[in-house]
Amino acid sequence: MREALALAGGPTISDFVIINGGPMMGKLVGIDTTITKGTKGLIVLPADHPLIESKTRKIETSMRMAKMACMQCSLCTEVCPRHALGHNLSPHKLMRIAAYGGTLDAGEDVTNAFLCCECGLCQYACVMDLQPWKLNQYFKRQLGGKGIKNPHHEQPTAADPFKKDKQFNVHRLIARLGLTDFDVPAPMEPCEATFNEVNLLLSQHIGAPSAPVVVVGDKVKRGDLIAEIPEGKLGARLFSSIDGEVTAVGDGKITIRG
Repeated sequence: MREALALAGGPTISDFVIINGGPMMGKLVGIDTTITKGTKGLIVLPADHPLIESKTRKIETSMRMAKMACMQCSLCTEVCPRHALGHNLSPHKLMRIAAYGGTLDAGEDVTNAFLCCECGLCQYACVMDLQPWKLNQYFKRQLGGKGIKNPHHEQPTAADPFKKDKQFNVHRLIARLGLTDFDVPAPMEPCEATFNEVNLLLSQHIGAPSAPVVVVGDKVKRGDLIAEIPEGKLGARLFSSIDGEVTAVGDGKITIRG
């Protein structure tokens, strides 16, 4: 990440946080995190930016805020993309679990949290800045920890007939995210940089880590296979990104020096 930011001109502030991905569903990463095939766009924001506060807000705080401030206005459900598609997900009802210890609805169950895609739009529709998506994330982890899997696999029978009328205005969303000042043209520029050494992680995907098929001292070309899917497992192959020599194999990575 450090090298990628340097190529883009470097951070303009000293106290910053990096988001890998979009502002809503992106994850916080450290500056020395290795670039992988799962790396997306990098967003650099001040450490005290509201978006960073939102992502780092502890679940205990979110639960406490839900108990104190959720007024069951149902705005979160109105804008929920999954609800609009017809899935049995009503974030405002699941918020009742935090507030009252139950949904108060015989047709609603905590396992409905599995239907949440954690897009975060519910938070930015909420006038109290509550986080139904984070509660759903917490519920899913708690259920998964107890061996309970998602039981909801049926397709929705029909989408919300007013789905198009419930779309969230993108300019309002950008303002709610605190990113209006960053919403400026940013044309792509060609990168002329070359890389003399790469550390390629063997696990960059869901499934088993790739198994090395090279050893220290091997010469490889860009695009050569360097790690294979383990037999009988699900995973992904790994290929060299530069021409060079394998200098290390182990600790979950393969190092190649140009």
